[in-house]
Amino acid sequence: ETGVPTPISHVKLFDVPEKNYYVKDRVGEICIRGEGVFKGYLHDDIKTREAIDSEGWLHTGDIGQWTNHGTMKIIDRKNSVFKVSN
Repeated sequence: ETGVPTPISHVKLFDVPEKNYYVKDRVGEICIRGEGVFKGYLHDDIKTREAIDSEGWLHTGDIGQWTNHGTMKIIDRKNSVFKVSN
């Protein structure tokens, strides 16, 4: 479990229909915004628009689930990530 959000940040889940995750089930992509949250890529507006939506939510790519204790548990990734060595 990742714990609870800081007082200066907001956390919201968004539906991920392609992976069958829906907010109504208390699960979805973890999105955050607030004072201490990443504001964008330096000199790269395209990547910034891919990561941050028009309402200022940073889409992390992590799939989270709210627990009964009010904490967030990461359960999946929206996209597969592969580490490739050089």
